[in-house]
Amino acid sequence: MSNLDPDDGSLPTERRSVHERLARPALALGAGTLVALSMPPWGFWPLAIVGVMLFEVALGDGLSRRRRMLLGFLFGAGWMYVGMAWMVQLTMPGYLVAAAVFAGFHLLAELVTPVGPWRVIGRPAAHTLAEAVRFSFPFGGVPLATMGMSQVGGPLVGVVRVGGVILLTWVVFRLGISLVDLAAAEARA
Repeated sequence: MSNLDPDDGSLPTERRSVHERLARPALALGAGTLVALSMPPWGFWPLAIVGVMLFEVALGDGLSRRRRMLLGFLFGAGWMYVGMAWMVQLTMPGYLVAAAVFAGFHLLAELVTPVGPWRVIGRPAAHTLAEAVRFSFPFGGVPLATMGMSQVGGPLVGVVRVGGVILLTWVVFRLGISLVDLAAAEARA
């Protein structure tokens, strides 16, 4: 019997430090929070790209699908719970449920994201699809705290004229993931 953790191939949980067990989840949660802070009323658009980059770093290589799904949920939770915090004034239970459901869409995005070299295309597509589903389900869609809102003051907003908010979402995810990939390639060289 192997003494490696079946979840991510690392040392067993009892032998890993607290730092090693919490670093990736904390980074994914923080990355989602940065995406939320890129939206109004804060509205510093580069934070969305940095958030996507940090999410990609948190995912790294060699994680199990289950672990990637957890990180996807945490990314979505950081994004939705902060980005939709105003909902507390309407209904606390509705806020808690809505943010969890929408974070779950990003969990599902990681379920279908391919690993290896195809992740550079697959991850942006999967998370863009998660956002597209959020625009139409439930109750006819909830286009709140969207990646498109985060880019209103940025140079990428012109993409909306061509492909709407969905294309803009894909561009932000693709840009963030590509920048991490580029940095990793430079580090290897």
